[in-house]
Amino acid sequence: TAGDGFNLVASTDEWMSPVFADVGPDGAVWFADWQNFIIQHNPTPSERSGGYTAKTGPGGAHENDLRDHARGRIYRVVWSKAENPAAVQKLDPADPVQLTGALGSDVMERRLSAQRLLVEGKLTSAADSLKKTVLANDGSVAAPHALWTLHGLGALDGTTWNGALLSKDARLRRNAVRALANDDAGQKLYFGAGVVSDPDLVTRLAAFVKLAEFPTSPEIRTLVKSLAVDGGNNSDEWLREATRLLMRQHKAEAQYLPGPNLLPNPGFEITGADGLPEGWSRNDNIGKSGPLNSPSNATWKMTDAAHGGSKAISCNLPETSFSALYAEVPLKPNTEYRLTGWARTANFVGGRVGISDRLSRVETERITRSAGWTLIEATYNSGNNPKAGIMLSHFGKGDSAFDDVTFCEMIPQLEAGEEKTEAGNAQRGEEIFWKHPIAACVNCHALGGKGSAVGPPLDGIAGRKDEAYLVESLADPNAKLADTYKATPISPMPPMRLILKPQEFEDVKEFLKTLK
Repeated sequence: TAGDGFNLVASTDEWMSPVFADVGPDGAVWFADWQNFIIQHNPTPSERSGGYTAKTGPGGAHENDLRDHARGRIYRVVWSKAENPAAVQKLDPADPVQLTGALGSDVMERRLSAQRLLVEGKLTSAADSLKKTVLANDGSVAAPHALWTLHGLGALDGTTWNGALLSKDARLRRNAVRALANDDAGQKLYFGAGVVSDPDLVTRLAAFVKLAEFPTSPEIRTLVKSLAVDGGNNSDEWLREATRLLMRQHKAEAQYLPGPNLLPNPGFEITGADGLPEGWSRNDNIGKSGPLNSPSNATWKMTDAAHGGSKAISCNLPETSFSALYAEVPLKPNTEYRLTGWARTANFVGGRVGISDRLSRVETERITRSAGWTLIEATYNSGNNPKAGIMLSHFGKGDSAFDDVTFCEMIPQLEAGEEKTEAGNAQRGEEIFWKHPIAACVNCHALGGKGSAVGPPLDGIAGRKDEAYLVESLADPNAKLADTYKATPISPMPPMRLILKPQEFEDVKEFLKTLK
């Protein structure tokens, strides 16, 4: 009976100090108890902290007679019911049938042991059974182990690998991704499976990690740029970080254009009734956003010594303290923003000057000593924050000034529309269909008897479907699965706007329109 739902085990014994737990080969939980009254190393007690003065011994641990250097305990936690003999039956390293069956055990240690013994024993006679386990597509926990066992035996063929990549079970799909080699064969399987847009985000993350291992090519650069500006990827913290790493790895920085400045009175040319720039309020509460609280003795005033225009805003603090000007701006979720501004300091000591979004905890570079007009900036993702709290911050003693502050949405290149396209060219589209290394159309579709039968054949597609259907199928393959496609619950085809440049997309569309 579980008396404490939070802990597997607990004790009123002050000497009990559990330090490690694991599931044993018998399915029971085993844990080590340090069994020691003194569990901390530092700090060494003193009269003030511990009521007595102790001595620091070797290794930085204070000396204490209550330390036990000789004893400990190991516990085994079992069900009160009779154990299942099959769960603890010893594995026979020479029995491929028993080992293959053990890959589906409820106990992970037993599954891993069976997998290890199959590979170490080079039991290739189990390959056919292992392939059937992978291709069964029934969500069994045995399937990922069978996949890695085949991988370890060197018996994982393309058909089985492809079946795993297109499995209904996300666990099997992501393990199949991780097992892929970085060669041409591995890339062909990868790009033919659509895992870069997998609906399971952990599998998609595994796909991004694998993409970082592939050699850089122009086509991969195009894909990485598209992944980096995709709203679905930017809405997830870990996918967003992965795309940033991908851009660095493949030297494929996504292009953005700055949108309009969202700040009120950003050049501080309009002075309000309070003598401050109109649209800005004073905030002396360091680290927090909102109205004035516990004001410092700072003096804010307009100055003609501007960086641009005719006015700037300056701050003087005769002693080290904090003061800021503050403005709020609504944000779009999961969107890139850029914050820039010009700042200068004079007679400045003991602090920093900068511009920040306190609600997102983002700050530009800091000026920490006297300096002339300096551009400071930061680019970041808004995440789930509904608004930004922009602060012009002065912490320290001396003078500072700010001018020409901008806060704008960074619009992805393709959305900004600066890459122009012309009418699609069917001949170029046909070349892409047959030869593009990443779009990999022929890896899934057949045409004129050539290609693959994974997806529906495309002969006569333009005679059966209109242009709107063709565009939707290219841009969002999961919007409407083909009537004859039953292999997987989702399309293995990635959205082609991620893969192809805008002109290439138009060319492929034009080619498909000729298939009547």
